[in-house]
Amino acid sequence: MRERVRKGGVPGEWRAGKKHGQGTLQLQSGLKYVCEWEEDRTSSAGGGGMLEFPDGAKHVGEWIAGKWQGQGSHTWADGTKYVGDFRECLPHGTGMYERLNGSKYVGQMQHGERHGQGMLEWHSGDKYSGSWVNGQMHGKGSLMFADGMTFLGQWEKGQSCGGEFINKNET
Repeated sequence: MRERVRKGGVPGEWRAGKKHGQGTLQLQSGLKYVCEWEEDRTSSAGGGGMLEFPDGAKHVGEWIAGKWQGQGSHTWADGTKYVGDFRECLPHGTGMYERLNGSKYVGQMQHGERHGQGMLEWHSGDKYSGSWVNGQMHGKGSLMFADGMTFLGQWEKGQSCGGEFINKNET
């Protein structure tokens, strides 16, 4: 972070004139970083911290070389929340997205996109469970509608391309 520190420095614990222990770095842009400090540097021992953005977004989790890496949670200003694995500051690995409208995705992520196996439930109650590629339904999957109807089939770039409908109410 190459921004100027707000006048008053870094509130927190100090030892021998250096930041040491829990501390908060407040930047002029409004960014606020709370973490462990060791000898005037952010501590790699703890590996974690909390970053609050001026718009109200917040990231809590592990950091490596100044980037979000490993486990963490990120809440956007609109209330959307992701909890799971991060790589290079993006959701990457396994995690869960939740939106305020009730929709939820649980599954694999790659470079910030749904990628691999996962389940998306819309606020309507409809659910897709299956394969994802670059954020789109792609490959084998099932789409279960809130009314009980299910579509089992293949998907390509978000569009169904063959399969069958099954009605749970039919015998």
